[in-house]
Amino acid sequence: MRQVIICGRGGQGAMAAAEVLATALWSQGKFVQAFPSFQPEKKGAPTAAFVRYDNEEIWLRCEVDSADIIVVLDSAAISSLGIPHRMLPGGLLISNGSATDLSLRTTTAYRTATVNATKIAIHHKLGTRLMPQVNVLMLGAFARLSEDMPLAALESAIVNSAPDKGNELRLAIREVYQRVSEVVT
Repeated sequence: MRQVIICGRGGQGAMAAAEVLATALWSQGKFVQAFPSFQPEKKGAPTAAFVRYDNEEIWLRCEVDSADIIVVLDSAAISSLGIPHRMLPGGLLISNGSATDLSLRTTTAYRTATVNATKIAIHHKLGTRLMPQVNVLMLGAFARLSEDMPLAALESAIVNSAPDKGNELRLAIREVYQRVSEVVT
């Protein structure tokens, strides 16, 4: 079983990203769960959503404490959610921004990758300059680095979730997929 935490700030769509990821994984025959953290949330406050997936039925029914993959929508949420301590050894941290923006000390205990999804979202006119839509774009990096689903399955799930922006989303996701890069420690 693989466990994923998607974290950011309230209003960025962490739960929407978790639902799209679960839909894409389910389309590939995986058993999935997607759910938010249960805490008071307000716009701008740190928030998290969780996804579990496996080839077998999942019986575990609790919040994800330790993750194989963590997707960071906004680095401001990293320290308040205890992200470095929730990463399993050998896991993968994917952060929106650049390696120089990364507020985590990279270690050999887990892989770290970055992509500037904010810049890509603004370029493709997804969201606004003040609140670019990076949530589902970051899943393009997930698809490339996790190797758990093909990009086409993710594109289909994302476009179905927002058909009015389908072409822009497809182009932006492909750009994120191509531009994500691992940070060498």
